[in-house]
Amino acid sequence: MMTVRSSPRRMVLLLVAVGFGCLMIERGAWATTDETCASPPSTWRERLAAFETVWATHLTWRFLADPRAGRDVWEWMNRHQEPVRSLIASQWRATRPTEHSLRATAEVERRIDDLCRQIAGLAPAARAAALEEIGRWADWPGRAPLEARGVAALVAALTAHEQAAALHDPHPPAELVRARAALAARWREQRPGRAPASQAANQATNQVTNQTTNQATSQAASRVVRPSDGDFPALRAWFRGHCRSIEPARTPDGTPVFLMVFGRRPGLLPDHDEKPTPPRSAFPPGFLWGVSTAGYQYEGPNPGSIWATHEQAGKTAEPLRRAADGLHRFEEDIKLAAGMGLNAFRTSIEWSRIEPQPGVIDPAGVAYYRRFFTTMRQHGLTPVVTLIHFSWPQWFEDLGGWTSEAGVRAFVRYVDFVSREFGPLVDWWLTFNEPPVVFIAGYVLGISAPGQKNPLQALAVCRAWIRCHKLAYRIIHGNDPVARVSWNNYTGTYQFGNLFQIHLSVEGTAGSTPATASEAASVSRLQREIEDHWLADELAQRRSGRQRYLDYIGIDYYCRWRLPGGFTEAYSWEPYPEGLYDTLKNYHRWFRLPVLIAENGLATRDLAPRADGWTREAFLVQHIKQVQRALRDGIPVLGYIHWSITDNYEWGSYTPRFGLYSVDCRREDFTRVPTPAVEAYRRVVAAGGVTPDLEAAYPPPPPRP
Repeated sequence: MMTVRSSPRRMVLLLVAVGFGCLMIERGAWATTDETCASPPSTWRERLAAFETVWATHLTWRFLADPRAGRDVWEWMNRHQEPVRSLIASQWRATRPTEHSLRATAEVERRIDDLCRQIAGLAPAARAAALEEIGRWADWPGRAPLEARGVAALVAALTAHEQAAALHDPHPPAELVRARAALAARWREQRPGRAPASQAANQATNQVTNQTTNQATSQAASRVVRPSDGDFPALRAWFRGHCRSIEPARTPDGTPVFLMVFGRRPGLLPDHDEKPTPPRSAFPPGFLWGVSTAGYQYEGPNPGSIWATHEQAGKTAEPLRRAADGLHRFEEDIKLAAGMGLNAFRTSIEWSRIEPQPGVIDPAGVAYYRRFFTTMRQHGLTPVVTLIHFSWPQWFEDLGGWTSEAGVRAFVRYVDFVSREFGPLVDWWLTFNEPPVVFIAGYVLGISAPGQKNPLQALAVCRAWIRCHKLAYRIIHGNDPVARVSWNNYTGTYQFGNLFQIHLSVEGTAGSTPATASEAASVSRLQREIEDHWLADELAQRRSGRQRYLDYIGIDYYCRWRLPGGFTEAYSWEPYPEGLYDTLKNYHRWFRLPVLIAENGLATRDLAPRADGWTREAFLVQHIKQVQRALRDGIPVLGYIHWSITDNYEWGSYTPRFGLYSVDCRREDFTRVPTPAVEAYRRVVAAGGVTPDLEAAYPPPPPRP
């Protein structure tokens, strides 16, 4: 876990840049985090999946283009406090929704034309199969009426296109004939809400002989797409039923935008090649109930770490001191975890404690981790171990670090040693903790160790970590065939696909200074490269059937970000339990892997009550409730590991308190004092999940006005 401290200008950049698959926004365009940002859809299936997103954008602009929509915008605006309220008001006054509505309508028609041409270019057998699949997609009953209208527009265009093509193909294959007939029947069943669908299709068909195929397609589609004056009540109902909030933000070049945050992707369908998973009614046997910590934050002095160097350079708010004294008190904390009924304990190995000098193994460091993992096993706790949790030896950095061949060889030697040494005790491994946090905070903004400000170096380290992860995967499995290996990604609402979002550009001039715009552009380009070389790399591996390098996928989920402002102090993060469900669903859908929640927790400012009314016990219960919901919906969740067992060093400060047990690390009074969340966690585990009584006992605070 890392708490990022930065200037407001850089906070916004971090929000745009940190994380796998994060959103990329361009002037005059929109994007969604449910889709890969690095490249536009290419296959017809990808274009079909993207079509409903385009249609939702079209509906949103149609609604906002009506003067009567202003009342709704002001209602959402008034849910915010100043200065966010004023910022939304000023951006709304500068918006030109009519122009954007026309562009959105044209974009829908362009997407329909592109898809029709792509389907027509397939071989007959592939075309017939595609039309059959589109027909099944069109029959999905879960769409709202306005969403079904978009499907009707697409089906009408495809039908007209196929009928036009049939005039030039007097002897089509029987499969294609059947597919065309089925598609035409579905078009007749889809009612766009004005003229009968069959009438529109017949008109398009009758005009085919005098028009080109593309003209017929456009006319069939536009008859449904173009708005009418009577649409506004339905548009308002659709918008109010889906939009959760309106947030102001800026693109990397400084252009103001709105984030229209939707509770689900409109018309969301399962992947076409994904079979539904049978629902589960309870937490499965072997589910990992755990707590988490990390070596440097928990153990105490480690002068060989890059973070010790970072502190000596005066780049931290507070010194490490003895952290939570985990080096001497780990047995006590393991007993506390076992006393809650838990069965898992996550920590990390401090490489520099094992290997303080290149090639020199410290027996005392090895003995410490052996005792740590053995004690876990003795108390019924499964060790979950991270190899690199933001910290590595300073000698490794001096050797050339991640981008040098000497550094890669040193990392390979380290992985080989610890997986052989501790493999009999450890079956669950995480290679790298929250990689993009390191890339951006440590190599672009320079606010975390190793404190560099070089986007090119950040990209090079990203590429090196991909290589090192794959090497570590092979080494660990070579030494321990039953091991399970992954990495864990930092997630949160507004990032990495947790919610469907529409990013609506607002007319106006960029508000950034040249330096800010330049820095933002560098971070944005870097993020695209990170997606290309990390997230997209692993997704491509899995979807192509090539060698895989993940046995499961780990996530760290904490909160929802509200813009503007970007990252704030950890004790100001906004809890949003529903986002955890969305994250679990999307990560499983992307990676086709079971998901482990490696971190989830709530910070207070020292021990003061939070201003938003959230308590740690309510946070824990409400988030586990969402895990339970995910399991019942068939999402394979492997475990829930809470951050953290004790208060510890939050990468430069002791002010954020995440511990189930509070510890006064500043005064070096390391007495473990239980918070009420300890009893809440114990009750949840004993009950096998969140019961109605527990949900009533630990409710969330009332929503903000």
